[in-house]
Amino acid sequence: MAKNGKLKKALAHPLFRPLRALYVWQNQQLVFGHDAYGPAGIYTPHEIQSTTKSLLALLVGILQGQGDFPEEDRPIYDYFPEYHHLNWQNGKDRITIRDLLTMRAGFDWNEGLVPYTQWLANHSNQMAQSQDWIEFALSRPMAHPPGQVFQYSSAHPILLTKIITQSTQKETAALFKEKLFSPLGIVDFWAPTSPHDSAIIGDLEMYPLDLLKIGRLVQQNGYWQGQEIIPPAQLQKLLSPQVFLPKGQAYGAMWWQQAFGPEKEELIYTWGYGGQHLFCCPSARCLF
Repeated sequence: MAKNGKLKKALAHPLFRPLRALYVWQNQQLVFGHDAYGPAGIYTPHEIQSTTKSLLALLVGILQGQGDFPEEDRPIYDYFPEYHHLNWQNGKDRITIRDLLTMRAGFDWNEGLVPYTQWLANHSNQMAQSQDWIEFALSRPMAHPPGQVFQYSSAHPILLTKIITQSTQKETAALFKEKLFSPLGIVDFWAPTSPHDSAIIGDLEMYPLDLLKIGRLVQQNGYWQGQEIIPPAQLQKLLSPQVFLPKGQAYGAMWWQQAFGPEKEELIYTWGYGGQHLFCCPSARCLF
């Protein structure tokens, strides 16, 4: 309780005024909750931005575990026959599903370099404003051979949602509900769609406590109330570092990792624009 008091006092600092919600789960219980909207805040959906990418990776892991999604070494070219008229040269036809999951497709893409506030210059913003998100993404030239250079890109999950639809003949939003959210008791969520194709979704909106359930699923190695939601081997494959970045960061399959503190404790987390995060600290049995 003393620690909660210190946390409440810290959140009163002007630095944290933009903070809308913070919930802490430790030792199998909710130990702290703060919401700028008061008690009604638990029913206020938040756009989780690129944290959606990490949830999409979980869905891919679930589908792979059930044999409904191709393995990571499969070229994505096979799943876009209606876009074969585009230029697939310079290695684009060799991009694999693994390359999408680990942000190493090789596209010329400036999202990690140009701020989102520079609206017309950022490729992610340009894609969102285009009539066909898939065509915009696949039309980008190659800057690097696939599988070699990390380049953060919101085009990758967009392409993955199309591959999911091609593989399962179901829309991604419906699969989120069936395979991930409903088993966790998550009833309400919102998924914006592409103007060209309703099967292609953008960033999800969720309640904060529902997002916390996703962290609990990860913390419990893919199990929820004794039921396997995602095979543990698939989950660990998603979380395991694939790319090592500056300042001690690492990237798995759309999940981030970093060691922190003098003991170099492992932190597994999602990263969404505007501070939309889910942090999992296995050694402290804590997530927030």
